[in-house]
Amino acid sequence: MLASLPPADDLRIEIRPRGGVWWYGTAAQLEAEGLIPDGLVWPTGREDRTWTAGAFYYWLSRQRPEGYKGPRSGWIHMDSWSLSRSFADDSLGVEAYVAGNLYAAEMARREERIRQTIYWERQFLACREAEKDTAYQAFRSIFIPASKKRGRKAGSANV
Repeated sequence: MLASLPPADDLRIEIRPRGGVWWYGTAAQLEAEGLIPDGLVWPTGREDRTWTAGAFYYWLSRQRPEGYKGPRSGWIHMDSWSLSRSFADDSLGVEAYVAGNLYAAEMARREERIRQTIYWERQFLACREAEKDTAYQAFRSIFIPASKKRGRKAGSANV
């Protein structure tokens, strides 16, 4: 019997350009997306499962549940999983990892070059003006909800 935290709303997907895809969620969420092959024996404890399908290599393992702050022994039997996919000819993901890092560095370099142009400065100033425009912000709030504030919730002071 697997212990679990309250179920997550949705399967979380992380795509790393040129690096692979990671899915995070419950067993039911992964199965519902058709990511788990029929007949797979789910790992127990610290075990992992790997398989190859077509041009892809998959690696299924337990994942620390989001928000859980205890030791591994507390979450190792929970229904919280990580599934990664990379190219089968790079089963360890080393080449994909390096390629993804190089791509990210190249995109950062390009972004920095763009920031030195007059076009970027004009866009930046236009965005700042839009932030000050209360009518535009009211219209925008209809379509884009206010973001949640990050950080700790206010509590009683320890005195």
